[in-house]
Parts: sequence; C-alpha cells; structure tokens
Amino acid sequence: MVIVRPAPGPSGDLTLDFADITSRARAAVGGVSHYDLEIRLPDHRVLAGPLEDAPQGQVTFAIASLPGWLQVR
Repeated sequence: MVIVRPAPGPSGDLTLDFADITSRARAAVGGVSHYDLEIRLPDHRVLAGPLEDAPQGQVTFAIASLPGWLQVR
C-alpha cells in the first residue's frame, strides 16, 4: 500500500505526480506488480484506488470531482 498525504490547493484541487509516486513505491518495494494507493486528506477523508490505474505524470484534479479510478473511503 502506498500512502500519500498531500495538501489540497485553495480551490480544493490536488496536484500529484503519479510517475514519481510509482517510482518511489517501486524503489521501496521492488518486485511488486500491484500497489494500492491511499490519498489521505487533512480532513481525514481517504481517496483510494489502484496506483496502476493512475495516469503517469503530474495530474491536477478537484476533490469534488474525482477521476473514475479513485473512490472516497
């Protein structure tokens, strides 16, 4: 499981570099082909999804309008 704790922007956006997150996960735990991602927000909500389904690169999205591969837990 990969856990990130980003600080949302003033308009409720998140900007995350999923290529970097994936690279760090592989460096920490090599030989694994599947990573579960949890994005833990300061208000204690958790966004979760498979890291493999995340777009590779830096992405900005609104917390109020999540990409289809993420869910609120």
